[in-house]
Amino acid sequence: MAEKKQFPSSLSLIAGASAGMVESFLTYPTEYVKTISQLGSGSGTSVKLSPAAVIKETFSTRGITGFYRGCGPVVTGNALKAGTRFFCYESIRDLLRGPNGKLSTTSNVLAGIGAGCVESIVAVTPSEAIKTRLIESQRAGVVNQGGSITVIGNMLRTESITSLYKGLMPTMMKQSANSAVRFTSYQAMKDYVVSMNGGQTPANTTIMGIGAMAGVITVYATMPFDVVKTRMQQTGVRYSSTWNCFTGSLKQEGPLVFWRGASPRVARLVVSGTVTFVVYENVLRALQVLM
Repeated sequence: MAEKKQFPSSLSLIAGASAGMVESFLTYPTEYVKTISQLGSGSGTSVKLSPAAVIKETFSTRGITGFYRGCGPVVTGNALKAGTRFFCYESIRDLLRGPNGKLSTTSNVLAGIGAGCVESIVAVTPSEAIKTRLIESQRAGVVNQGGSITVIGNMLRTESITSLYKGLMPTMMKQSANSAVRFTSYQAMKDYVVSMNGGQTPANTTIMGIGAMAGVITVYATMPFDVVKTRMQQTGVRYSSTWNCFTGSLKQEGPLVFWRGASPRVARLVVSGTVTFVVYENVLRALQVLM
């Protein structure tokens, strides 16, 4: 890749956080539906709700606001993790950039993996654990569960700080694969479009299309990690390890269980791709003008 760095990595932190906040709020309802679908029979029931059934049940019992249960920690966490992700990605790319400023596909993959690992520890695992507890409590009909602060307090008091990091390994695997696939596919398609247009910056509509395609590719490549992560973060989890969760789910429900909830996640990442990269690229350009 012949792209040369034209901005300090610190700007990517601000641009990434901005993109993360906008994207997470707009797409949270699909994240809610995906999580409920994945919890499936994991809460002591054999009933497996399809995404359509989850939407119908949630809307009929709680209305539109029901789809935003657990939204707070996710929006906050997504701003932090998106800022971290883009900052780490650009910083690692700088370290791997050759003397002529060029980057190989391998360098982009490695940068994506590194960014995924860091964001998993800093933001993703804790925010996902809190979100899963909030959604699960609503599904179980818990009264006066409280908001994010209450849930965090209960988790720390009854299970210690390790409860915020349940599922860390599958989360790191998922985020590393997610970032590697998403950034690499996005960058490859963007570079191709730039080369075909004589080096001109792609229009926003083109960036939206590229981001959407990168999102679809990412979902099907990383879905198994997401399912395992969600199941390990349930209350009263019955899995002793990531491998135990994987093999137990496979044995009891078959291989297709690892793509349960894929439809709402595809919807989320398609919208995410059209929003995140457009917001990121435009905020980044605006910051460069201001400098």
